Parts: sequence; structure tokens; C-alpha cells
Amino acid sequence: MMGLEELQEDVDTNEAEGLRDGMYVRLHGHLKGFQGKRNLNVFSFRLLSDFNEMASHFIDCICAHLYNTRIRFSGQHKGQKSVEDMVLEILRLPSNRAKEEGVSRDLIALHLGLPLDKLMLSIKNLVEEGAIYEAIADHYKSIING
Repeated sequence: MMGLEELQEDVDTNEAEGLRDGMYVRLHGHLKGFQGKRNLNVFSFRLLSDFNEMASHFIDCICAHLYNTRIRFSGQHKGQKSVEDMVLEILRLPSNRAKEEGVSRDLIALHLGLPLDKLMLSIKNLVEEGAIYEAIADHYKSIING
């Protein structure tokens, strides 16, 4: 659980003081990695009042999993892979999975022969989809087998 001193707003502090073990909350944040450890930067949280949200969360997880493992990768157009697919292939190579610091965006761009701005659009999409995360500054890892 996060320390109360880390909370930014009085509202968050008041709500956090009422939390107890076993309570369910909804978090909104960003997954990052630093020195081989994953961290969740929480932007907001609130106590769950409707347990249908739990079922909805599980459905969202299943949908994201199917999208990331089946549908997304079988939907290649005219035999060409998307930049996102190629980035994921690089990050999932055994030699790259072993790197705790992740793979640098410059190395990915060089390997794919892409300008950095085009690569960063694909990386941003993958981060937003939850398929990859930033391990350290400008180094990325896949969440699958990562």
C-alpha cells in the first residue's frame, strides 16, 4: 500500500485513511520499470462501491489478453506486419527478454530502419495498450515473458 505522505491531494489522503485490508479499490495509473523493478505510479484511486465493476474489470482483462495475443497478431494486412508487431517481436527475443534494463528505443529504431518519431508513435500505442512498459529512460520491455 502507498504511504499517505505520497498522496498529492487532501481528498486522496482522507480516502486513503479509511482503507483497510480486504477492501477493493479502483486504481488509475501508469506502469513503469526502474532498475529491474516494476512500479505503478497511481494518479487516482477510489473505493469500489459496486461489485459489478470487478466483473467488468475481468472482462476488460480477457478482452485485452485476446487482443494482444490472438486477434491483433492474426490481423496482419497483405502479409505485412505493423510496426507495433515488429517492436513486440524484437522485445520478445530471448536475448532481449533477459535484459533487465529493456531495449533502447535507438536500438529498436536502428534494427527496424525507422525514424525515431515513427517508432515512438508505435511505442506510445503499445504502452497505452499495456503491451510494453518503460523499464528505464527510453528502454522498453514486453509485459509478456518480461
